[in-house]
Amino acid sequence: GFLAGIIGGYVSVSKKLHVVAGVENPPVVKYANGFKFGVESVCPTCTVGVTYTGDFGNTNNIGPTTAQAAMAGGADVIFGCGGFTGSQAIKYASSSAASAVGLSRTGPAAYVIGVDADAWVSTFESGAVDGADRVITSALKKVDTAAAFLVDSLLSDTFEKGTSTLGAQQDGVDYASCHDACEIVIHDFLRVAALAKACLSFDIQLGFNEDGTVPSGVVAPSTAQCDASTSLPPSPLAALTFAIITLPLQRSLHS
Repeated sequence: GFLAGIIGGYVSVSKKLHVVAGVENPPVVKYANGFKFGVESVCPTCTVGVTYTGDFGNTNNIGPTTAQAAMAGGADVIFGCGGFTGSQAIKYASSSAASAVGLSRTGPAAYVIGVDADAWVSTFESGAVDGADRVITSALKKVDTAAAFLVDSLLSDTFEKGTSTLGAQQDGVDYASCHDACEIVIHDFLRVAALAKACLSFDIQLGFNEDGTVPSGVVAPSTAQCDASTSLPPSPLAALTFAIITLPLQRSLHS
């Protein structure tokens, strides 16, 4: 969630973002805190709210209801991190309709970020669902990479029992394309793409506890060292030209 948070931090205008999370367990807490740290690393004045709904199945439409409250409080970026609860939250938040997923809408739509898989493909049916143009990215969990790692270790007789951690440097996590939202957020997206590549060489560690909580005194890492290594398009127009040429090659970038 860290680099997805960086994207959110760059895109937010109100400087208020919100995580609609599911059950408060270690993987979800890590996602939420990683996102929060990503936002704070590029926008120290941004605030990130987190709501643990305690539910992955969107019981009583809790996802959209939580997003509605966050948007009423000024949040303009919603990170859905809670199974069906999170996906329904971002469908509601991004919709341009007066009513979405059974809940009335007032005010402007928010930008949204999915989780685990590419929400633009899954939740928004490859752009067919209203609001797909406001899906700025998704924080991806690379199960395919983990499966390939396991098979390769078995075939090469290097398998060892225990836990193996696949981070950004091992392509274990990634972030999705901006798809239909690229027209609006392309410069921010390319900035993060370049920043991601630079940060990999510095192996930034967030310092979370095993349960995903943040130890006392630990703050969001600075990306200044990465940013200094980053070469960016000089303008949104140049960024768009750059994107047309390079986005097909961006699939290998990590988060």
